Amino acid sequence: MKNIFKYMVVALGMLSIVACDDLLEENIDPNSFSSAPVDNIFAEVERGMSIVFTEISYDVATKFVQHTEWPSKHWTFNLDESRRGEDYWEIHFGQIKNIEYIIDNSGEGHEYQKAVALTLKAWMYYNLTSWHGDIPFSEGGQAHNNINRPKYDKQEVVMQGILDLLKEANELLLTDKAAPLQGDFLLDNDVLKWRKFANSLKVRVLIAQSKQKDPTAELKAMMADAEKYPLMSSNDDQPEFYYYALETYPRSLHGGYYTLETFMCNALVDKMVSLNDERLHMYAMPTIVPGKPFIGIKNGETKAPAPGNASFTSALIMQSREVYDLPTVWMSYAELEFLLAEAAEKGWIDGGTEAAKAHYEKGIEASYNYCKRVLDGGLENGLNDHHKSEYEALPDISAMADWSPAYVETAGVKYDGDKLEKIATQKWIALYLDMEGYFSYRRTNRPALTFNPEGPNGGVNPLRFRYPEDERTNNEENYKAAVAQQGPDEWSTKMWLLK
Repeated sequence: MKNIFKYMVVALGMLSIVACDDLLEENIDPNSFSSAPVDNIFAEVERGMSIVFTEISYDVATKFVQHTEWPSKHWTFNLDESRRGEDYWEIHFGQIKNIEYIIDNSGEGHEYQKAVALTLKAWMYYNLTSWHGDIPFSEGGQAHNNINRPKYDKQEVVMQGILDLLKEANELLLTDKAAPLQGDFLLDNDVLKWRKFANSLKVRVLIAQSKQKDPTAELKAMMADAEKYPLMSSNDDQPEFYYYALETYPRSLHGGYYTLETFMCNALVDKMVSLNDERLHMYAMPTIVPGKPFIGIKNGETKAPAPGNASFTSALIMQSREVYDLPTVWMSYAELEFLLAEAAEKGWIDGGTEAAKAHYEKGIEASYNYCKRVLDGGLENGLNDHHKSEYEALPDISAMADWSPAYVETAGVKYDGDKLEKIATQKWIALYLDMEGYFSYRRTNRPALTFNPEGPNGGVNPLRFRYPEDERTNNEENYKAAVAQQGPDEWSTKMWLLK
């Protein structure tokens, strides 16, 4: 169980802490930097980014990868660039300013806090470039250095910069002379777990750019030296942000506004039903339709079914309060295992199909056990007493059975046939509520999904976010240069990662 927040009353005031002139103008000796303000900044960055990550994953990414559907809102609402500026771009760069403050004020003896800041920075920039392509990186978050109109770096440069950040973070975390971490709620100030997260994120980044750069040499070097490059080895290692009494899970803040408007998509539901996959109990609400406990709606559907005739998304999302124990996962252990399965199958790491099979099965088991843990926690704390509050006729949510290795031997799951399709399908199932599921699908075009030509955008899945409208007016020169080098600022433009 993660730490329950001991404080956070400063959170709302910390969103733009490094923009405050009085703070920036303090003459702070980085070698004697007090840990107290950094504790607060870490807490706010982790909280703020967990919220926006969850909201964009749920509102947008789950629609693009056919996990959920939102008939009354459509993709165009979710992709409106003015919302992206408010909800995503500006919040990311605001928190990057906070991270830059930590980095600038982490001198000798504070290597751990600098390493954590570098890892958080890498994670944020990865998300930004994965959505937009070319972005401000070398000059991003540098308003305190009077850079208010940053240039855009090519995505290739950004990705290498992210890898450099993670390399430095791992090296800094190797020291044994730094002051203990404080203020971290993702991994409870655990230095080894931060090394595992940084290196696991590096695996993700290397594979994300594999269409452009062969990851074999770096991946093999990492796998050959587990002491230097430790990776996550269980669900206990994955970075999770728990909300507890601080506030509710992000989307439940909006109550019924989302509860009766967001449905499961039939692509995911039908696949999981065909595999008798009990993770669906955690993902979706049951229906009132006899003999069909879970039903999804068509991708791109514009008309909502009557309540109870199709599965709403999980009550853990829509009705969750602190007792339901639903965290935001920044990178799952299951994802890492699926990445390693793909790498082994493609020859990027040693072991071939035998190793790929082992990683594949570990990924499935990790995903299942995570879902069971979260669902069990909700049921133990009265989830079934509350999930019907919007529609009383809904049946109770059933518990998941204990994990059984027999699942990986069932037809459709067993590691045979088109093995890369099997890996991608199970990764797609596991990355529910995680925008990385969309990034992975976009890179591989697996699993095979068919998009409704009568749906939003003519059934064409968007490849990127457009840049925020504010960039066109307040950073016009650099915006135009970015468009000139990357291509039209449209949803359909292929970024460097996808070419």
